[in-house]
Amino acid sequence: MSAGQSFPKVGVIILSWNEWQDTIECLESLQKIDYPNYEMIVVDNGSTDGLVENLKRWAKGEIPVNTRFVNFDASSKPVRYIEYDRKTAEAGGDQQEKNLEGLASSRKLIIIQSGENLGFPGGNNVGIRYSLKKADFGYVLLLNDDTAVAPDFLTKMVEVAEKDEETGIVGGKIYYYQHPERIWYGGGKLSLWRASGYNQQVGKTDRALPPRQNDEQPKGVVGASFITGCLMLIRRKLLQGSRLFREDYFLYVEDTDFCYQALQEGWKLKVNLGARIWHKGAPAEGREISLMSSYYMTRNRLFFGFETIQGLRYRIVFGLFFFFTRPVRLLMWGISDKRQVAKGTWLGIMDFLKGKKGRAVS
Repeated sequence: MSAGQSFPKVGVIILSWNEWQDTIECLESLQKIDYPNYEMIVVDNGSTDGLVENLKRWAKGEIPVNTRFVNFDASSKPVRYIEYDRKTAEAGGDQQEKNLEGLASSRKLIIIQSGENLGFPGGNNVGIRYSLKKADFGYVLLLNDDTAVAPDFLTKMVEVAEKDEETGIVGGKIYYYQHPERIWYGGGKLSLWRASGYNQQVGKTDRALPPRQNDEQPKGVVGASFITGCLMLIRRKLLQGSRLFREDYFLYVEDTDFCYQALQEGWKLKVNLGARIWHKGAPAEGREISLMSSYYMTRNRLFFGFETIQGLRYRIVFGLFFFFTRPVRLLMWGISDKRQVAKGTWLGIMDFLKGKKGRAVS
């Protein structure tokens, strides 16, 4: 950001479930960013792998992290941490936080234990509620725990939001961790008649993109109608009131629904293609999705299409598209080696028709 500009505080929410190694790599990369005013917040979403204890060990400098993206920096330890349960966190924490005053952003950590697996929307909402209790937070950033970030990624994202008060959500460019030059998200589009959000530029490399699309200068900022929850900077004003993520989705489509609702309220969505992160969990092209994933994607897409999207014509077109194409796909999946996808899709359709929401399939 240019000289003289302020740096509004950003609550960086990292939701983690049984991925302590990935989480500490993400935190190690966050310690090296150039943005000076942020708070690292890890929400433990009911992990059983010793996440919290390993976070504490990392904070003390006892777990060196050396990967292709980060090198362990002993000089950035110890990191002072405070641990909260869900109730205390959602009330805004307590007096312990006075012990963090005066510390650099990279040297303090908030750990919140949800007590159970609340799903992606529920777990992130715990972190958001905590952040909204802090009067000095201007933004919250949702960041997947299995990511590594570029040093300037947050600065570039905040710059976009600060230039236009009508910009409510900002995204960045996300690459495959295993293939660092290949793009997983380079912008996003919401299709109402298909009731889906789609990543753009998937599988392409920067060198393969036209210069205009690969430009990291201000004109490299593009509009979007869908921003993935893997990396999402959200303006505080957009979240105030009851505008959080729909917890009855539990997993998948909650970011699509959130973006749609923001657009309906008149907010702009933008992506800074120069704000880069690398995502381990980005699904490889051609990889079969699991029964659980196909179930939640199907069920929640139907709820989004028929409950959330406004406009009868969109619902009719989506209904015709979905229920004409699904029998063919179910048949194809059933006679191929994708029986788990077929089963998950079928169960998702059935539970939609029954009105079942939330965590329905383990």
